[in-house]
Amino acid sequence: MKRFTSLRLLVSGASATFLRFPLVLTTAAVAAASALALVEDSDNALPLRILLTSQLGIPLFFALSIFTESHRWSRPKHVLLLLGGLGALATYFVLLPDWVTPAAGIRYAQFNAGLHLLVAFLPFARTNQINGFWQYNKSLFLRFLIAVFYSGVLYVGLAVALAAIDKLLGVDVEGESYLRLWIVIAAVFNTWFFLGGVPEDLPALEDVKDYPKGLKVFTQYILIPLIVVYLAILTLHLGKIVVTREWPSGWLGYLVSSVATAGILAMLLVHPVKGETGNKWVGSFSRWFYILLSPSIIMLLLAIWKRIDQYGFTEKRYFLLLLAVWLAAISIYFVFSRSRNIKVIPASLCIIAFATAYGPWGASSVSRRSQTGRLENVLVEAGLLAGGRIGRATEEVPFDDRKEITAILTFLIENQGTRGIEPWFGEAFAELDTLQQSTAPWGRSTAPRVRALMTHMGLEYVPKWQSIERGNFYFNIDHGDRTYAIDAADYYVKLTRPAESHYIIPAPGDTLSLVFDTDRSSFEIRRDGETVIALALALLFEQVAGHKQASPNTTRFPPEVMRIEGENDRARMIIYFNSISGDIEGERRSARHFDADCFIKLK
Repeated sequence: MKRFTSLRLLVSGASATFLRFPLVLTTAAVAAASALALVEDSDNALPLRILLTSQLGIPLFFALSIFTESHRWSRPKHVLLLLGGLGALATYFVLLPDWVTPAAGIRYAQFNAGLHLLVAFLPFARTNQINGFWQYNKSLFLRFLIAVFYSGVLYVGLAVALAAIDKLLGVDVEGESYLRLWIVIAAVFNTWFFLGGVPEDLPALEDVKDYPKGLKVFTQYILIPLIVVYLAILTLHLGKIVVTREWPSGWLGYLVSSVATAGILAMLLVHPVKGETGNKWVGSFSRWFYILLSPSIIMLLLAIWKRIDQYGFTEKRYFLLLLAVWLAAISIYFVFSRSRNIKVIPASLCIIAFATAYGPWGASSVSRRSQTGRLENVLVEAGLLAGGRIGRATEEVPFDDRKEITAILTFLIENQGTRGIEPWFGEAFAELDTLQQSTAPWGRSTAPRVRALMTHMGLEYVPKWQSIERGNFYFNIDHGDRTYAIDAADYYVKLTRPAESHYIIPAPGDTLSLVFDTDRSSFEIRRDGETVIALALALLFEQVAGHKQASPNTTRFPPEVMRIEGENDRARMIIYFNSISGDIEGERRSARHFDADCFIKLK
C-alpha cells in the first residue's frame, strides 16, 4: 500500500506542478519535440525555429506565472498576461530567419539571458523584500542543481539499460536513441522536476533566515581571498602600465570582467549576513571592492575605445564596452548609494539585454554601420568606390589595405549579411554571390564569396592569419610570336638554372661573368669582380603588377610584359623571360627558378 501511496503522491505532485505552470511545461514539451524532429531531419529549418522559440517560452512563462502568483493576481489577469507572452513569442517566431545567422544568434542569447534575469527579480520588482528576493533565488539555484543531478543520474541509468538491451538481448538500438533520450530528460523531466520545488508562498520568504553555513565558508574563505589576489594583480598591472606607458594587453578585458563577476557574485552570496554581529566587514569589503575596481574599469574603457577607434565596432566590442559602462555605473551606485539594493544588478542587466537586441542602437545595427563605414572609407581611399559603385583597381593596392578589405567583407558576410554592400556592386552582385543561396547554414562558405567579390574588384584575397604578404608566384609567357631585339648583341646567355646560378661568359682577353645577386634580387654583369651593369627583377614585378590590374588571377603574360632591359655608358642588357617562380614575403619577392634569354652588348 505504501508503494501505491508514494506513486499517487508522485502523480499528484506532478499534476499540481502542471496545473501551476501549464505553459512552461507545454513549451518544454514542444522544445523536446522540435529537437527530436531536428535529429530526424537536420536540414529542415522549421523545427530549429520552433525549438529556439519554445526554449524562450520556458523562462518567459515561468517569470510571468511566478509574478502573478507573488502579487496574487486574479485568474483573468493571469490569463491575459500569459496571452501577451504568447503574442511576444509568436512575434519572435515570425521575425526569426529560416537559418539562424550569427546576428540572430546573438539576439537569441540576449533574449535568453534577459528572460532568465527576469525570472530572478520580477516577482519582487514591486516590493522592498530584499531578504525574500535573496531566499527566492537561493531556492531556485539549489533546486536547479538538484534537478541537474537527478536528470544526470536518470539519463546514465536509462542509457546503460539501452546499452544492455543492445548488447545482451541483441535488440538493435540506434546511436541517435541516446541523444533522443537526453533531449526528453533534459527538456521535460528536468524542467518538471525543477518546477516541482519552486516556493509557492513568495511573500513568506522575507521572514526566512535560513543561510547555508557551507555557503558562508566558501564565500568568506575561498571566493573573497581569490578576489583580493586578482585585485592585487590588476593593481600591479595598472602600475606597470603607468610606469612603462605601454597600452594594456587584450587580457585586461577578460581579467576585469572575471574579477568583477566573481566580486559581484561574492557580494550577493554574503548579502543576508552583512548586518549580523561579526560580519560588519562585509559592507566595508563591498564598498572597497568597487573603489579598487574603478581604476581598472577606467583603463578598460580607454582600451576598448582605442580598439573601436582603430577597427570600429563589432558585436564583441559593443558588448565589452557596454559591460564596462555597466560596471562603472554599478560601482558608482554601490559606493555612493545608501540603499545598495541588490535587485538593481539583475534588473539593470535585464533591461540592457532587451534594449540592445533591436533598433538602430542595438549591437547588430551599430556593428553593421561601423564596419560598412570602415569598408567604404578603405575602398574610397583605394579608388575602388566612387559614386556609390564598385570599380576595378587601376593601381597596386597595398597589402594592408587588401587584408583589411578581406577582413571586413568576411565579417559582414558572416555576421551581418550583404544588404549593406549589395548596392555598390549593382546587378553584378547576384552573379558574384551565387553561393549565398545554399539551403543550410553549414553549406554557406564565406571565403569563396569574399574571393569572388575581391576578384571583381581586381584584388587578391588575404587570409586573416597572414600577417605579411606571403606566398608563391609563378609567371609564364603567353606563347605567341616573339621578336628578340638583340641589336647586334656581343653575348648571349641562356638562363635555365636555379636563381643562385653563376654564369661564366667566354670573352676573349676578359674575365666576364653574369651573376644573380639574391640579396639585391638583380642580374649583374661583372668584369674582374667589378659590376659593369645591373638589372633588377623589380622592373619585371612592376610590369607584371600593372598587367594584373586587368587580370588579377592570371599567371600568363604577353611577351612585352616578360621583358626587361637596362643600359648605361658601359653596357646594355636585355632579358626575355619565358617563366619565373619564387616566394613572396611582405614587399619582398625572391626568385628561385627562371627560364630566360639574356643578351649583352658592351660599349
